[in-house]
This record gives sequence, structure tokens and C-alpha cells, in this order.
Amino acid sequence: MIQRQRIRIFGALIVSCGVLTGCATGTYHPPIGDLATQQNERLVKKSFDETWSALVEHTSQTFFGIDKFEKASGLLTLSFGAANLERFIDCGRIDVQTPGKPTDGSHNYVEYLSKFGGGRLDGKMNLLVKSVTPNETLVRVSAKYIFSTPANQDTFANVWSFDSNSQATIAVGNATKGTVPTRTCRPTLVAEKTILDAIAK
Repeated sequence: MIQRQRIRIFGALIVSCGVLTGCATGTYHPPIGDLATQQNERLVKKSFDETWSALVEHTSQTFFGIDKFEKASGLLTLSFGAANLERFIDCGRIDVQTPGKPTDGSHNYVEYLSKFGGGRLDGKMNLLVKSVTPNETLVRVSAKYIFSTPANQDTFANVWSFDSNSQATIAVGNATKGTVPTRTCRPTLVAEKTILDAIAK
């Protein structure tokens, strides 16, 4: 009976040593520096029609996907983040010690979760285009970020939700041994800056 119990315990220990957690140890480093913010609107020296056409043309040629557009109301909804997640969000870095495994080493945390933890980013951007004068148009940009990892055999599901000028800090399930229990994610503002720079041309 004792021998059988020892076998069960040993087997449980083997199962607990998953790819991302379990027997791994490491350190986590949150994003460096203060949270970057920017103005979310821009007054353009162009007519409404010129501004609207320029926005639609620009977004159709970039990484954005056009989900919805209503010229009459001046609303344009874009999606982004299907690839290169680390370009749009910053969640710090993680150093993991898992000798002999692909997770071993220092990683950008977003890339780490994308590659090994099924990380996914659902980015949505709403643009409001409003005529101010016949030759001036206001463009307002607001983005919503939802970064998530699914539950699997190694860890629990985690979700970070934040806006353009904010960040999210959550306690992650089954954090790697030796790391703090929380992880912080924030936008890089690349998506917002791309739009605001484009309409300024």
C-alpha cells in the first residue's frame, strides 16, 4: 500500500511540471517607466469627406481590419492584434529557468504567452469623425484592449482589459515559482499613433 502511494505521489509531481509553470522557476519584470499617454483627438485641416476617405484608404492598407463604417454618423470601427501582439501591448519581461525546454531563458512576456500559452489580443478601435467647419474635421480615437490566455493543463485562464491611456494589473493563476503573483499590461500606443499620424499628413 505504501509503495502504491509513493508511485501516485511521484506521478502527480511529474504531471504538475507543465510547460509554463509547475517545476519552472523565474522572475517577472513589469513594464518599465511611467504609463505613456497621448491626446486621443486631432483637428485636421481638411473637409469631412477628405478626412473620411483618407482614413478608410489608410486603414485598408495597414494592419487594421475594418469591422464597421457609417459615414453618415462618422463612425469607423477597426480591429487589430491578430499578429505581432507585442507591437501593440507591453506586459514586461519574464526570465524562466526550465533547462532543456523551449521556455528556458529571457522573454518578452507578450511573446512568451503568445508562443507558449495561447495568448490572444482582441484590439478594437473606434474612430469618430466630426465636421467642425467646411475645412476642419475633428477625429477622435479610442481603443479597447483585451489580452487573454486560455485555461490549459499548465495554468488558469487570465484576462487583461484596458483602454488607450490605462493599464491592467491582475493576479495570474498558477504563477511561475519565484515570480510575483501579479502581471501588468499596457498599450504601446502604436495603433493610436498610426491613425493620428496618418490624418496629420
